[in-house]
Amino acid sequence: MVQTSLPDRAQVVVIGGGVTGCSVAYHLALAGWRDVLLVEKAQLTSGSTCHAAGLVTQFNPSPAMMRFRRYSVELYERLGVFDRLGSLRIASSPESLVELERGASRARGIGLEVHVLSPDEALERMPQASRDDLYGAIWVEQDGCVDPHTATHALADAARELGAAVLQNTRVTGIEWVTDDAVDRDVRGDPSLAAAARARLADDDPWVRDAARWAIEQLEGSAS
Repeated sequence: MVQTSLPDRAQVVVIGGGVTGCSVAYHLALAGWRDVLLVEKAQLTSGSTCHAAGLVTQFNPSPAMMRFRRYSVELYERLGVFDRLGSLRIASSPESLVELERGASRARGIGLEVHVLSPDEALERMPQASRDDLYGAIWVEQDGCVDPHTATHALADAARELGAAVLQNTRVTGIEWVTDDAVDRDVRGDPSLAAAARARLADDDPWVRDAARWAIEQLEGSAS
């Protein structure tokens, strides 16, 4: 929805309109949270996102991370913002090639299409590379890139379509405790606008509770 003023209350308030914040808002809305508000102090992507290279690769030493990255590629393809170009990882030593081969085996184990290339095959795909200390490479055809600005706005639009609200030009100046028996937040914005983000968390949910306390401590530290 088009949001022009800060509401009195929201179930979840996401602070920051970069690609991460917009992704969080989208996935919360996708999970069924209908009262989601994202606030950005300026315009979407006006922070560090606008400096991002936009590379989206799937190869990683961790199978769990490869699954996350594969999901990112699938998501950006659904949003129509992904350019599939492929990626090349070069081995500059025999040991590096062994590590890449091990990673390729793990990648194939979760269904990624990964190719181990000889030095000549690597040079065919990247003629600018030097043959000196070139022992092979990994080629992942499904990798590519996105334009950070376009991808962020696509996520924001998808979040809006699911019922989330996005409010720009609203600076958050503080996060305060409201009660002791629940993790209720008062998120204050400029000028004299306020939104309360209520989140009643179970007693056995220490991770979110600790994250909230950390955020408050950071704000208190920066204000002192």
